[in-house]
Amino acid sequence: ALLCLPTYMRAVVDRHYLQSQGYSVKSISLYDPDCKPKITSTEVIFNISYSGCGTRRQV
Repeated sequence: ALLCLPTYMRAVVDRHYLQSQGYSVKSISLYDPDCKPKITSTEVIFNISYSGCGTRRQV
């Protein structure tokens, strides 16, 4: 799920889905390796600033 908030986006991905696709949730990041997600027992949650994490606006 992707939620667009006033100052950031929140992307939530099912942890088990990522693992089933061969991803290691412990090493997953965005383009900017400092933008690590919060990892719960069921989800991987990225809070992505519109002005950080390598975010670029496209029209």
